Amino acid sequence: MSHSPRVVHVIHSGAVGGGPRVVLSLATGVPGEHVIAAPADGPLLADAQREGVDTARLPRGGKYSFPVSAPSLRAAVATADIVHVHGQFAGFYAGVIARTCRKRVVYTAHFPSFVTDSGPRNRIRNRLVEATSCAAAQVTVACSQTMREEYIRRRLTKSHDIVTIYNGVPEQHATVPVERVRDDLGVGLEEQVILGLGRFTDQKGFDVLLEAMRIVLCRAPQAVLTLAGDGERRQALEDRARRLEIYSSVRFAGFRRDTADLMNIAAVVAVPSRYEVFPLVALEAMMAGRALVATDLPVLREAITGGEQGFLVPLDPGALADGLIRLLEDADLRRLMGTAGRRRAQARFGEDRMAGEYATLYERVLEPA
Repeated sequence: MSHSPRVVHVIHSGAVGGGPRVVLSLATGVPGEHVIAAPADGPLLADAQREGVDTARLPRGGKYSFPVSAPSLRAAVATADIVHVHGQFAGFYAGVIARTCRKRVVYTAHFPSFVTDSGPRNRIRNRLVEATSCAAAQVTVACSQTMREEYIRRRLTKSHDIVTIYNGVPEQHATVPVERVRDDLGVGLEEQVILGLGRFTDQKGFDVLLEAMRIVLCRAPQAVLTLAGDGERRQALEDRARRLEIYSSVRFAGFRRDTADLMNIAAVVAVPSRYEVFPLVALEAMMAGRALVATDLPVLREAITGGEQGFLVPLDPGALADGLIRLLEDADLRRLMGTAGRRRAQARFGEDRMAGEYATLYERVLEPA
């Protein structure tokens, strides 16, 4: 094309999460005209407007009310060269609408629905959603090689129609002195911070991390667990911390945007997820030069290689505690793993690298058939 492509990004929710963050990164980092179409159920649209990105507000969000936005979606995609649908609900509804409007479609599978398969009806629904999303798109993008192989294995798409583009994170730098951040969180200068970030849902495994923390404190009483985030399980997690009699060593920091400042005070970052597609928190920790203790998931093996950047352990309180204690007790090992993590993140998981790969993909999608 002789002009910069007009890309309309569609996502079913603008709430805090990895998908909306990637959408904003692409809209600000890939050359071309970009529009973000999303509900106003979170900070995405406001953040986009502050960055000078055009937006289209959809009337309804959420998994099951998103179809109400169909007329607005049709209007949003009308002037697009490419409709980039993010997640399976946008893929299913907006992808089909875009194809009926004869638009080129890219589907990024931020969170494949089959990851949470449970029961026959659920599996049938999930397969229908994913198969339709892939069929509506010229190209499907998996966020990890593990997920790409799973789509092919499940025969949801063909190998030449799906590519892997890893999520990318920017290099961020702390802006607030360590002493002020610690004081804000109620953490002493001599205390070692174990940091967990993310939504408070069962997926993120923070309940297991609390169990591990009880073991950690027997060996490292100077440790403090800081959980930055919010969500449906917050009260349950606070109650669990009290039952475990470790509440005084846990800081529930709420949702925060100062990720770089939090990373700057962390001795170790914990990622105890039950399942993931490709967690941004792990990449952010690596980019910040922080050692990790994470669940041994196939997708995380693509980031943390051979135990060089952190420990991958079973989702078990004892195993998680062992990894945390080992790092808390060995400052040299923490530095080595942190340095290795930063080096790998800069080389493979930078935001600019992600934007460049999507720019190349857009060019491919726009090539004449």
